[in-house]
Amino acid sequence: DILEAQAAATQDRSERVSLHAEAGRLCEDELMEPTRAIAHYQACIEAEPAYQPALAALGELYARAERWQDLANIFAVQAVATPEGSARIPLLFKLAELLSDRLADKDGAIARLLEILEIAPGYVPALKLISSLYVQAGRWDELIRMYEAELAGQSDTEQAIFLLEKIANLSE
Repeated sequence: DILEAQAAATQDRSERVSLHAEAGRLCEDELMEPTRAIAHYQACIEAEPAYQPALAALGELYARAERWQDLANIFAVQAVATPEGSARIPLLFKLAELLSDRLADKDGAIARLLEILEIAPGYVPALKLISSLYVQAGRWDELIRMYEAELAGQSDTEQAIFLLEKIANLSE
């Protein structure tokens, strides 16, 4: 309560963030009050939207509480706050899995997977998941186009034959 009062009283944004982060940690680790911890970490994010320690703590708390939509929002914020490139891939993939498995948002999952494949066209986990989602949704033309794109960059003859067989089977 003292940290909360100090955070409310200060005009310094970084000090307010620090106080709320410390209060959140105490509520989570010492007092075993995850609801209060969440409120403090959310106050950190309101003051500094890309504050990674609070985002990470919120992610863990939301996962434990099975608050999937809130967790998806955290992953999305983290992905946006992460510089372009390969560092975004794990966040986008976790978000895609969450959207697909927990929130039944197949289109959202596909969109995140396509973002990954723009960064890393050969990223196997994304290729496997997006293939599965295309099959589930009956999006055969998109699946064929994805296999064709994968085929275009393929140097392994056996893998190329495998992809051609898949394309042929889908085209029948």
